[in-house]
Amino acid sequence: MVQSAASVNGFSDDQSVLLIGGAKRTTPSRWPDALVIDPLVISRAPLEMTRSGLGDQVSMFTAGADWYLANAVGFDTSFSPAIVSMMRDGVDSLLTASRELGRGEACAVSALAECLMRGGVAMGAAGRTAPSSGLEHTISHLLEMRADADGQPSASHGSQVGVASVFAALAWRHVRRRLDEGGVTLLAKNVATRERVLDAFAELDSSGATARECWRLYERKSTWIREHVSDLESVVTNWPSHALEIDRLLEPGEVVVAALGDARAPVTFDQLRPTPDRTVVVWALTNSHLMRDRFGILDLADLMGAWTPDDVTTVLSELDGLAP
Repeated sequence: MVQSAASVNGFSDDQSVLLIGGAKRTTPSRWPDALVIDPLVISRAPLEMTRSGLGDQVSMFTAGADWYLANAVGFDTSFSPAIVSMMRDGVDSLLTASRELGRGEACAVSALAECLMRGGVAMGAAGRTAPSSGLEHTISHLLEMRADADGQPSASHGSQVGVASVFAALAWRHVRRRLDEGGVTLLAKNVATRERVLDAFAELDSSGATARECWRLYERKSTWIREHVSDLESVVTNWPSHALEIDRLLEPGEVVVAALGDARAPVTFDQLRPTPDRTVVVWALTNSHLMRDRFGILDLADLMGAWTPDDVTTVLSELDGLAP
């Protein structure tokens, strides 16, 4: 395989995202026999594609935190510090070179391509996309699914993921504030019902197939949650120890904003081109955790009663306030 741009991390993994029943689903594919990355070729790719690659790369921070959380509660015990370490290699230097990256300078674009390549290999080694696909990717998936349903184009995958990564970092901060305050109660009745999930995705197709596909996977997660509330409560009770691990994974939203902004990549949903309608953005932010069977920060927020329409509005307003 000859890579033509440093736009996504999917060139080097063994998984692909397909539409199944109208919903984005990760499916096994195969490793490339070889991956050829010519620094001259990728540095001459359109700058929008390079900036998109940076957006895809920064997903590792919030995705890693979601992956850790799923492991902590016992939903997905595959979390690997070694894989996280592999993905972090070179990222700090990349973020400091984001201005050069935004100009398409060859050295910076090559550094991005190396980081993306490691990310793809890491996902293959993990046997899942969780190391680089958490809340930020489900938001992007829903924006793409809605655009497809409406017959409209969407912004590039990586640019949406970059913006959603900032939002996800702020969502993590929002939930952590509640946890730090203490007195959090988890209520199984807050887990989404079949009716809520079907209603959330009803407009994606007239047959209801997409809504049913989303429920098919979310049902597995919701059943598990109801049966393991005590495990979740244990994580909340021992939150200070988990917070230390989360701190090692998350970068503050402001750090990601600075890198994206220096590269002239979108930072807010309003800066995406084409720009998704505000009501569609709010819909995606509200319901992103209902489309698949991975446990993440919004599942915990839902149990806490901390992902109401007011909570969504608060976090989205924080994102808007970070725009350069």
